[in-house]
Order: sequence, then C-alpha cells, then structure tokens
Amino acid sequence: MARAEKDIPIEERKKGFLGRLGKKIIGESSEEFAARHAYVRDVELRRAQRIEQARKQRDDERKDAERALADARKFEEGLRNKIRKNTADLKRNNRDRLASAKASLEKTRSQFNRLASEKIKLVSGSPLKFSTAYMYLLLAGEIWYIY
Repeated sequence: MARAEKDIPIEERKKGFLGRLGKKIIGESSEEFAARHAYVRDVELRRAQRIEQARKQRDDERKDAERALADARKFEEGLRNKIRKNTADLKRNNRDRLASAKASLEKTRSQFNRLASEKIKLVSGSPLKFSTAYMYLLLAGEIWYIY
C-alpha cells in the first residue's frame, strides 16, 4: 500500500478505479498528460538527486579512508624506524655487555686457576689440592658439604 501511494500520482489516486478505467478507454486529457509528465520528471529529479548524494557520500568516505590509510602508513613507518633504532641500540649494548662479560670471565678464570693451584689445609691437617672443576663448583655454591 505504501509503495502504491509513492508510485501512483495523487491525481490518479483521487480518480479511483472507474476513473482510471475511463482514462484507458477514452484516453487522457492534455492536463493529465502534463501532470503525468511533471510527476515523472519529479521522480527522475529526486532519483538523480539521491544518486548524486550517494555518489558524494561515497567519495567522502573514500577520501576519509585514504586519509586513514595514509595516517596508518605514517604511523607504521614511525614504528619501523623506532624498531630499527632500538634494534641497533640493543646490538650495540649487547656488544658492550659481551665485551665486559668476556673481560670479567678472563679475570675470574685467572682467579680460579690461582685458587686451584693453591693447597688448602683441611681440619685434619692433611694438605689437599683441589681440581679446577671442583673449585668452580665450590665457588659457585653448588657444593655445601665436604665429606
């Protein structure tokens, strides 16, 4: 019913069934013809306006999407630059730490070798020479009791 109200012009709706039947048999007057053509032009104009409005809205949405994409790409590039910078800093920092750890290891190794070569006197009084591996474990806190 709602569609019929939109699609049938007001003038024809007022005539009713018999009026429309008479128009089919006799034909339409020039006023009715002008009214029908005015109605058709109005419908076409509204359709064209809606199409133009939809096209404009679609273009605006496309431009918004392009802006959002450009912002996302810019943000992504910024993140990539931060990752590259942090990776370079981490590599440099790791090299410094590795060099420091290597120097500390050499120093500790020389201390272990010195301690391994010393003789340690137990409570019983007999001298005992520790092996290097045993000394490493002892100093690392792995062996707590000597049996």
